Amino acid sequence: MKFMCQLYSPRMCGVWEQANAHNDIDFLRQTVSTRRSKESEISSQLERLKQVWEQQKQQANNYQIAAENQQNLAAVRAMHSIRTGRRYIVSSLLSPLLVAGMLT
Repeated sequence: MKFMCQLYSPRMCGVWEQANAHNDIDFLRQTVSTRRSKESEISSQLERLKQVWEQQKQQANNYQIAAENQQNLAAVRAMHSIRTGRRYIVSSLLSPLLVAGMLT
């Protein structure tokens, strides 16, 4: 039987003693089976939580990159305005073209 790995907790030691006292191997099997099932369920939940955590970290990183890009774009617009002496508002669709030097 592969029950030894399940007998590390005080509760499971008590289950072992009770099963021995009553010579009830089925009680021990059922208890170990229930415990393994619960461990598997918890392990699956933990894996899902890890995946969500990784997705949220990636999303936060993407937001950080987007914020930095917005700051860089504002700086480029400011430098362009200083150089040309023009103040203007460029739509967000034309901004990449302005930054690339395709519009003046």
